Amino acid sequence: TTTASRRADYAFWGVFAVLVLLALWPVWATDLLPVVDAGSHLQLIRIMHEYADSALLQKHFVRVHAVVPYLTYYKAVDWVACLTDLERANRIVLSLCLAALPVSALSLLRAAGRSRWLVLAVLPWLLNPDFFMGFFNFLMSIPLFLWLLAHHLRLLQRPTLLRAVVVAALLGVM
Repeated sequence: TTTASRRADYAFWGVFAVLVLLALWPVWATDLLPVVDAGSHLQLIRIMHEYADSALLQKHFVRVHAVVPYLTYYKAVDWVACLTDLERANRIVLSLCLAALPVSALSLLRAAGRSRWLVLAVLPWLLNPDFFMGFFNFLMSIPLFLWLLAHHLRLLQRPTLLRAVVVAALLGVM
């Protein structure tokens, strides 16, 4: 690559990284997330996380093995909470969820042959009403959908068995 294209790459990735970090700043800047039902989400995750070790929780709650809308989000936070405290685990999962949106949008832009700079238009959408309402499971699905579209475009452009398997796997996850 030429020096000019290398500089353009550095400029893009620098701007991209700074803007993504700025978009994530509100998740880390406050003690209490400005989310409508953040407290109830965290309490339900705490019950799941401590259930096996708490006779009191086992007395008052029943473990249900059913697929519920928030299960993916709750389980992700629960797993990360094995490494850190629950609130930090929640912030890590939310940050990954939010950061996945521009990364997946970039993947779709590349698959569609569009300018990567267009991804910057996605960044203002990170902290949207669905985030503040606490619809984290929905927000987690958007990057999966964009990756699915990107892989589907690649499959249509150059069909291979591997690409078909990736599209099928992403559809299964969705």
